[in-house]
Amino acid sequence: MYECKKQDEKLMVAFSGRLDSLACAKIQDSLLEKIEEAKLPVVFDFKNVDYVTSAFIRICITVYKLIGKENLTCVRMNSPEVKEVFKLSRLDHYIQMDSEMDSFMHG
Repeated sequence: MYECKKQDEKLMVAFSGRLDSLACAKIQDSLLEKIEEAKLPVVFDFKNVDYVTSAFIRICITVYKLIGKENLTCVRMNSPEVKEVFKLSRLDHYIQMDSEMDSFMHG
């Protein structure tokens, strides 16, 4: 589902698989707890994600409100479907997006 690690003064959260309603219900509380405890900017990595639902969009909005726009970045959205969900929800206007991890981490 997801894996967290601290790297370069950021909390990296790598998701995998399908982020549907059932998966989001399982991860939401623990994910938010880790983000609150870390007190660091957060990077959501979607490299291995092929599907998201509105349940995950709700998690993104919660994190956005919790830590602020400047502290949340989404990277490596390789799936056109995932990109489309973010565009349709207009989150791409509120959350920083970067196509590559390297340019974000070292740019």
